Amino acid sequence: MKHRPPHRSGFSLILSLTVMAGIVMLLVTLSAFITIESRAAMNQQLATRARLNALVSMRLALAHLQQEHHATRCQRRQPA
Repeated sequence: MKHRPPHRSGFSLILSLTVMAGIVMLLVTLSAFITIESRAAMNQQLATRARLNALVSMRLALAHLQQEHHATRCQRRQPA
């Protein structure tokens, strides 16, 4: 029967636990990074949508003003 030296007792257990703790820390960090990047992408998407909505609203308002202006000019030109 072979006996292990007393100073090496439990080394494999400590090494395995250290590697597992490192992997868990890596997974937690990766998960946090993915969450942050996902939120940043969502915020960017919402900002782009807001800009496009503002642009469409501005163009609709401009078209409405041009239509009113054209109608007002036509009314002034018609003899009463």
